[in-house]
Amino acid sequence: MTERGPTLRIVAVNDVYSLEHLPRLASLLREAREVAPADRLLVTMAGDFVAPSVLSSLDAGRGMVDCMNALGFTHAVLGNHEDDVPPEELRARVRELEATCLGTNVRGFEPALPVSEVVSVCAPGPAGRAVRVGLVGVVMDDPTAYRRPPFGGVTLLPPNDAAIAEAERLRAAGCATVLALTHQPLALDRALARGWPAFPVLLAGHEHQPSLEREGETWIVKGGADAALAAVIDLAWPAEAHGADAPSVRVALHDVSRFPEDPAVRARVATHMAKVEALTSATLLVLDPGEELTSVGVRARQTSLGTLLASRVRDALGAEVGLFNG
Repeated sequence: MTERGPTLRIVAVNDVYSLEHLPRLASLLREAREVAPADRLLVTMAGDFVAPSVLSSLDAGRGMVDCMNALGFTHAVLGNHEDDVPPEELRARVRELEATCLGTNVRGFEPALPVSEVVSVCAPGPAGRAVRVGLVGVVMDDPTAYRRPPFGGVTLLPPNDAAIAEAERLRAAGCATVLALTHQPLALDRALARGWPAFPVLLAGHEHQPSLEREGETWIVKGGADAALAAVIDLAWPAEAHGADAPSVRVALHDVSRFPEDPAVRARVATHMAKVEALTSATLLVLDPGEELTSVGVRARQTSLGTLLASRVRDALGAEVGLFNG
């Protein structure tokens, strides 16, 4: 057999608000592990996984984290919508998450998020080459993306500056390359790739439109939303080290609908979604005999249904006035 260098495979998704595609993603991951396998597999989530969804409004992200653990996610980064759940619930979800949640630009979160992580990728055989790969992960610091001081009042450093500083430290410490998980607008990802061209791949999120593009030598990979598509990235190094040799990179987006559902993951999803399905038959209001509710003409005048909804919002929030946009 021809001697080869180490290979790393990454399956990356981002902005997953629904559990619906996870049973098929599980089958894609099985294929990624078993068919022409790489020496190491990473499964990454580039932010926005705890919230928002109807399910997360009921369980604060427990179902998603449980499914991520079952699928074997290895690394994640916070997204701005992780701030949609109460801070104490987010802290609990991060503790439950078996993947490493990177926080290169996050300071003051509890539990403390690692600034980076280093993984080893080894070619087969007793003399096979091994490389160390660093990972960093950042989330946007734009205050308008958050409904309150983010994540319970942590400090968010400028994400690109933090990512570059840590990547330089990792390279100086002997990492063959550094990968970045990012949750920020595409324009900032492009700026990050220009600011530190040694990133071979940015595993990115925030936009819900899938895209694969290159900025210089850096691939910027966004898989869209809800894991309907998954990016599969293969990195390969030569058999022998040649100074700061960069890996070759192959990137593709895969439609998970072509994979069969994993029955065990489907059953797990069904268990969590039972909470949502119960709402379809829930009694929301009991009307008195002869009482009717209507929204007819709501855009032009007060209606009984509009009055009901506005009043309930007013009472629930302890306000003096409730408005419902017709």
